[in-house]
Amino acid sequence: MGHTYAITELAGSSERSLEDAIAGAIATASKTLRHLDWFEVKEIRGHVEGDRVGHYQVVLRIGFRYEQSHAQVVAEREGRTADEGELPVSEARPVT
Repeated sequence: MGHTYAITELAGSSERSLEDAIAGAIATASKTLRHLDWFEVKEIRGHVEGDRVGHYQVVLRIGFRYEQSHAQVVAEREGRTADEGELPVSEARPVT
């Protein structure tokens, strides 16, 4: 079974570097989001103060994986798909 991802967008900034802006944004996101798997730099900007760079800013798209239920994890390890009866109601297919 594959994974399902949510994608969120956020901006990080730093007075030191682009790398610090990226690392800071990811560190902050990881405090409230689990299973961060990837990021993409969407935009790079900066703020000029006099004759130097005052701030670097990056806009990131961050992908994080939805958690699997325990039943799905066990079924995957056993090489099978979890039966609907094993899944919590929120993960089972709707009744038609």
